Amino acid sequence: MNRIQELRKRAGLSQTELAKKLGVVQSTLSYWEQGKYDIDNDSLLRLAEMFDCTTDYILGRSDSPAPQPYSNEHNVTTAPAESEAQQKSPQQEAEGDRYSPLIMEILDLLAKLDGDNLDKALSYIKFLEDEK
Repeated sequence: MNRIQELRKRAGLSQTELAKKLGVVQSTLSYWEQGKYDIDNDSLLRLAEMFDCTTDYILGRSDSPAPQPYSNEHNVTTAPAESEAQQKSPQQEAEGDRYSPLIMEILDLLAKLDGDNLDKALSYIKFLEDEK
């Protein structure tokens, strides 16, 4: 059984109810459950939040719905620790804290744009940067 279908049934939701919560039509949800369509990233993240599980669990990459501790079994090189990297000045730290919610709001809005409007937004941001 498909994990989306399994989670939906466990929550006692119909396809129509879950589709409405996700903002998709019932047929799209049905195709995801049948494996005919791949789920988009935004819907995948919403499902993971809604069912309190990982995206890997939904995609069938993990048998555990809970996040697993990180393991570097593939020897992935990680970024240097902040002590090894360039230290931030107190002003940079303060600005980062002050702008974090604003940046998050901007990213949320950008994520909702279609391709053409995303290109326009990027052009506008570059324009603003050049005006500094």
